[in-house]
Amino acid sequence: MNISFRTKLILAMMTVVIGVAGSILFLMEQERREMTSRLMREQTTEQIKYFFNLQEARLGFIKEQCYKVVNSVRLQARLGENDSDAVDLYHIVDNELLPALGKSKRNLPTLIRIIDKDGKPFRAAGTKLQSVFLGRKNLEEKLSWISKALPHGTNQQVGYLISEAATNAPSALSVVKFLRGRRAGLVLRAESSGMEEFVITKIVDQVTQSYLGSLVIGFPMPDIEVPNAGTMMGILVENQLVMADKSFDPAMQEELNGAVVEKLKTSKSESDSFEITLQGGPFRVLYNHLNPNSGFPKSYQVCLYSRAGEVKSQKDLRLKTLIFAVVGCIGALAFSFILSHGLSVPIHDLVKGTREIAAGNFKTKVQVRSRDDIGQLAASFNDMAVGLEQRETYRNFLNMVTDPRVAQEMIDGKVFLGGEVREVSILFCDIRGFTALTEKMPPSEVIEMLNEHMTLLTKIVRDHNGVVDKFVGDLIMAIFGAPKSHENDAEMSVRCAIEMIHRRLRLNDTSRHTITMGIGLACGQVVAGCMGSQDRLNYTVLGERVNLASRLCSKATASEIIVDEPTAKQVEGFIRLTPIEPLTLKGFSGPVAAFKILSETNQS
Repeated sequence: MNISFRTKLILAMMTVVIGVAGSILFLMEQERREMTSRLMREQTTEQIKYFFNLQEARLGFIKEQCYKVVNSVRLQARLGENDSDAVDLYHIVDNELLPALGKSKRNLPTLIRIIDKDGKPFRAAGTKLQSVFLGRKNLEEKLSWISKALPHGTNQQVGYLISEAATNAPSALSVVKFLRGRRAGLVLRAESSGMEEFVITKIVDQVTQSYLGSLVIGFPMPDIEVPNAGTMMGILVENQLVMADKSFDPAMQEELNGAVVEKLKTSKSESDSFEITLQGGPFRVLYNHLNPNSGFPKSYQVCLYSRAGEVKSQKDLRLKTLIFAVVGCIGALAFSFILSHGLSVPIHDLVKGTREIAAGNFKTKVQVRSRDDIGQLAASFNDMAVGLEQRETYRNFLNMVTDPRVAQEMIDGKVFLGGEVREVSILFCDIRGFTALTEKMPPSEVIEMLNEHMTLLTKIVRDHNGVVDKFVGDLIMAIFGAPKSHENDAEMSVRCAIEMIHRRLRLNDTSRHTITMGIGLACGQVVAGCMGSQDRLNYTVLGERVNLASRLCSKATASEIIVDEPTAKQVEGFIRLTPIEPLTLKGFSGPVAAFKILSETNQS
């Protein structure tokens, strides 16, 4: 399929505009994504710091008091007795820990356990210890396992467990049973987040540095505070997600919970992000591991960011980019039409001009419309056309003054000043009675007659692969075999002579002038080449055979063709001929054998 230059230019401009618009859109969306992701990560990092700062503010004093209790000489001495009755142990904790914590009702624990070195919890006889917020049957087994799983060298850790009873028990009011059994009271508690927060402190003998057990204190985890408005945050513990916002859609929370759990199964990173669609809305989820190197179950902070604004912004950006692209395409289209017109019209002119040149119309010219490269090309084309016209004129003149084949050899640089020995046939043809015929004829009529006569003879020579060497008055000289040989040059020269006689006789029936001719033919070696000077050359042949052909022509009578003996031998069998009396010719020392051509035979 041929596509015009103008169409190609317009398509190229459209492609560039669309490509630039698409690239800009892609880069801007990538930049926006990276910026949004970076901002979300920074917010998540700040929230983690904020979370740990709150934890430290909430539990820092409690952790210090726990260290004092586990380093108590009374507690360590009592643990070393291996007595299964642990009422005294809890009395010690009650006396040393609760008074300090009781200064603030918010710091009162809902669970206190002492676990021995084998992971078994101590129970006080007649005392039922429980946690209103936790309420799981396997709580003590889990705490025992956690206390034994504390990493080596870690004396204290904070961890979280899910409170199954949080959704059933009244979270605003909880019953705290003090460990002595003699005191009981109702403590107003802050609303729980649904998790239990534990501080586990190892009890290590101060003398032997041997492990004696662990002190476990549990508190209901207060509501998760979110420092950044618009951020939805939760904590994933034991594959269960607890959201800070209690009004968070339960169905959406369950879907988010499953998505994060599945992501954690396949992800090798402890901190990552992914995109998700919840109830038809786009969100980005970021999670971070909160308690690495911990004996507690892994806890993750989960932050949920709505991408609705980002998606809307992207749609707006795409719309604006699309509008820009459409406007750009329209502008580029208009500019392309203007530019393509300025380029395609001159190129069209040049194409049309080259076709005219190819057809031989060297007078064609193209309009120079500008001064740029296209304009210079048009001007160069016109200069070329002038040069070609001059060259064709010279060629035509050259063809007039010499044979076209010789002219082509000269143009091609194959003919130089000098000559070469060639085997040729030479034909001389002269009008008989020319002086008497033109005696009373005006010069213009003489020229007209000769032009008619020589035009006919020239065509016949060329039809037989001959070259017209020169015109001398009423005489024409032709060469066969130079500058190019055709192997049967002698035969073609004789056939040419016979046709000259026949065609002239037929022309006499229609022409105003009756002309008869005599023809002489000779063949042999001659010197062929350009004779003359560097400024003026003439391609011709010289030699004894040329002189012989001229002399034989002078002996030929009207409509008679006389050839030399070498020519007769070469055409014998093709041409009917008869010998004549040897001729005495000027310039030749003895009689010359000659033959008269009668006619062509039926052989070819």
